[in-house]
Amino acid sequence: MDQEKVKFLNPEKIVQKLDIKKGETIADLGCGSGFLAIEMAKKVGEQGKIYAIDILEKQLESVESLARANFLFNIETIRANLEAKDHLKIISDQGKIDKVILSNVLSENENKAAMIVQAADILKTQGKLIIIDWKATDLKMGPARELLTDKEKVKEFCLNNNLNFVKDIEVGQFHWGIIFEK
Repeated sequence: MDQEKVKFLNPEKIVQKLDIKKGETIADLGCGSGFLAIEMAKKVGEQGKIYAIDILEKQLESVESLARANFLFNIETIRANLEAKDHLKIISDQGKIDKVILSNVLSENENKAAMIVQAADILKTQGKLIIIDWKATDLKMGPARELLTDKEKVKEFCLNNNLNFVKDIEVGQFHWGIIFEK
């Protein structure tokens, strides 16, 4: 586990707030080294599935290594560009995904709207879209201010695209979190 990330985002505490159930299918878009994917895989159990998706092969190798070390066989890693049109068509369970998580990826990508729309498209009816991203702080960490994503603008965009606001979630002092339902 990347201990530096745990200082900013505690995966166990975040996953506790996501109401994850055994047997669910979850897509972690921009999974990075897998700190959330691993915790979610433990929660969904053997009957569930986690799609860990990232553009960087090194990150996916980290997820696979962590999964093996934790004896988790319910994680499928997929290399994909999250900004590319129709990038999520590679997921065989389209329309059957219970939850999609976008954690710290909106601020790293230019086409935020397309990412949110495509993430929502793979959700089943009443599926949850979870978005976590950096707050603007005076600290010299995280993305440059001009790359930050405003939570209220994300809310407005999601509401205007037929997603229903569920709740804000507390995910740490440097990040905001929000959940929508399809």
